[in-house]
Amino acid sequence: MPTSKSTNHGMLRRRITTFFSLAFVVVVIDVALCLALEPFGAHSELVWTEYRATRDVDTILTGASYTAYGLNPRMFDTTLGAHTFNMATPGQSLQDTLTTIRSVSEEHKLDRVVLNLGYYSVSSYPRINSSIMFTQSKCLGESPIQVLSDVGSLVFNEHYFGKILSLSCAFPWCYDHVDHTPKAIRDNINNRLKGDVFAAGAQYSKVAGESWVYEGQGYGGIHHTRSEQSVPGQVLIDNLEMPFYEPNIRSFTQICKLCKDKGIPLYVVASPHSPSVIAEYGDRYWADMPRLEAIAKEAGATYMDFNLLHRDVLDLDPTSYTDYTHTNVEGSEKLSATLAQLIGRVESGEDVSGLFYGYDSQGRSAYWDSIYFVDSVDYTSKPADGGVLVSASAVTGTNTPVAYRYEVLNKTSGKYEVLRDYSADPNCLIPTTNSEPVTFRLYVRPTNGRQDTPRWLEGTVRS
Repeated sequence: MPTSKSTNHGMLRRRITTFFSLAFVVVVIDVALCLALEPFGAHSELVWTEYRATRDVDTILTGASYTAYGLNPRMFDTTLGAHTFNMATPGQSLQDTLTTIRSVSEEHKLDRVVLNLGYYSVSSYPRINSSIMFTQSKCLGESPIQVLSDVGSLVFNEHYFGKILSLSCAFPWCYDHVDHTPKAIRDNINNRLKGDVFAAGAQYSKVAGESWVYEGQGYGGIHHTRSEQSVPGQVLIDNLEMPFYEPNIRSFTQICKLCKDKGIPLYVVASPHSPSVIAEYGDRYWADMPRLEAIAKEAGATYMDFNLLHRDVLDLDPTSYTDYTHTNVEGSEKLSATLAQLIGRVESGEDVSGLFYGYDSQGRSAYWDSIYFVDSVDYTSKPADGGVLVSASAVTGTNTPVAYRYEVLNKTSGKYEVLRDYSADPNCLIPTTNSEPVTFRLYVRPTNGRQDTPRWLEGTVRS
């Protein structure tokens, strides 16, 4: 008869065999789901695929979506005679930006690096979803050893290691996927089999209903303009109370040090946002951004906050944006051309600091004095005799006169009727009865004749 020891060993072998068999099945299913569901031709994949096939690169544009959609490399090539590549990807963390700069600088002799970022780039917690897509795309065309290094850096990243978020590394198809329809999945699989990542990217962009178009050299522009309609109570969807995240500050400092040690001129650009964003950040923007400026200048980098660039040098109005923080194609071309020109002037020995307002109270006042348009509108309301008193608040320049128009919805006809035509008074009493909700529209426009289309919103009040 078999001994109990041999029986235990047999059970252990069966358990080990069962475990590895199940693990193998899970891995096979996971890989199959990744191939079927993860979009073939995502932005980061297009960037790294084209970069691997590009021989001459001496200038890189880095950052997250502000850069990916906002800086057109062709403008830098034309102005600076450079060979520029946009290495930015949506949601790219500053740590991944550091990885990008280090990797590219080891493969090419760089004449300059441009880091375009916003307050949120430094205050936001890195997103593992974006880091996984970044790492997957960077691994394309790399040696097995480098792939292992990249994957290891992600798995043991201080932001994710030991946290539930790290499970996303194994199952990226759970969050990054095409529509769960047979057609979408079939098309994605067919695209993988064809192997044309750029054709797949164009197709996926259309399916997703986006107006984004990949134009090459890592850049893709957004071909739509922000709506004239404001959403009550919402400009940014992010947590505006977040201070700078110290690991991001460390990554930013390392970027500056890396470029200094390698002798690569670094241009740190605070990406232009609409005035509504600057208003919502409030004192934090003016108090915290100088910290980035000090770190950059200490490392010998050139720092430029394009929110504070004089408006006669670069004039971006609401028609230049796709939302409150990202420029559209037209805005990006203006931004890119201006930045390239300023870099050229700096490299010719010119001091361009006088073209920017400062972060002090005088600079803050000058910034708001320069705004000549209405950027957005919001309102508050309170009960009053005969109805509800609505008080409008427009984000506009300090010295820009504005007028407000109120309309209410006639439920019978389904049409809006003028309650009060344009007036400098931001307040209006909206009649209400029997606690029935009243839907209204509020229009705001400057009276200086410099903005054709008013900003407006739709709201509902009741007694």
